[in-house]
Amino acid sequence: MSLLLNHYCFDCVGNSAFAVTFSIPNNCSYATSCVAKTNFITIQLQAGQTKPSKVFTVFTEQFTADPIDNTLDVQFVQIYAGTTTKPKIKIDL
Repeated sequence: MSLLLNHYCFDCVGNSAFAVTFSIPNNCSYATSCVAKTNFITIQLQAGQTKPSKVFTVFTEQFTADPIDNTLDVQFVQIYAGTTTKPKIKIDL
């Protein structure tokens, strides 16, 4: 794993609904966005922080597969010493 994303998992919670659970350092924040059917979870250090903590906090976000093509596309964007877009997960229903 990277310095900003520790563990992650996807759970089906409905016909096309999924819960994404992930852990990030407790001195990081994250935001979600959706662009052109791709859901992004962007993780970065909080203002004033210079190094990721070794203590991780668990978060869960809910996503729904696109009703037209029955896919869920989620990408983790990690901003630390550059930008990495990994992992990239695509679920076809």
